Amino acid sequence: MAKANNLTDRPIPVGDGFLRFESFQDGWDDDEPRRGGLEQYMHQLELVGKDEITTMIKKYAEQSRPVSCFITNPFIPWASDVAESLGIPSAMLLVQSCACFAAYYHYNEGLVPFPSESDPKVDVRLPAMLVLKHDEVPSFLNPSTPYPYLRTTIFGQFKKLDKPFCVLMDTFQELEPETVEYLSNFCSRLLVHCSSTPKYQTTRFVVT
Repeated sequence: MAKANNLTDRPIPVGDGFLRFESFQDGWDDDEPRRGGLEQYMHQLELVGKDEITTMIKKYAEQSRPVSCFITNPFIPWASDVAESLGIPSAMLLVQSCACFAAYYHYNEGLVPFPSESDPKVDVRLPAMLVLKHDEVPSFLNPSTPYPYLRTTIFGQFKKLDKPFCVLMDTFQELEPETVEYLSNFCSRLLVHCSSTPKYQTTRFVVT
């Protein structure tokens, strides 16, 4: 990614501030055959990433540029552990809708039936939502998904929801107001950023 986009660790002006991109090597050669196995690669990324990111953050602190917040995503749940070990607040960013979050939550908690090997076409009935057919649930939750390890990874983060101080997600509030309201009843650290279009104004609120 760094090579393809000519990224360096130099700051890039954005608005009134700037962004700085920094990357690390995953410890494998480009032609490493194990890259073809997602599960193997994710384990390698965690093994190397924990040490590399810890070193990176400590370097910033030594340069008087301490990290004040760590934003991660569900596919690298171990990042929450890194932030916690360094005493840095963290947030989980879910770049999916509230409906997806609700589906993951109810699946992880076993609150409603989902498609399974024994009943692959069961309807999914989530609170505050229309009934979902078996092929309308997030693909990682379907027993036929070709990426079962990504499902395991996502739920690795859901088991760590006590670590982030809030959950960030993008959605159109006007498209799923009932789901947003429902989630606010049990997710006390939900921060919803409602995407902006000419019709829908950007709003941001914290449910506490």
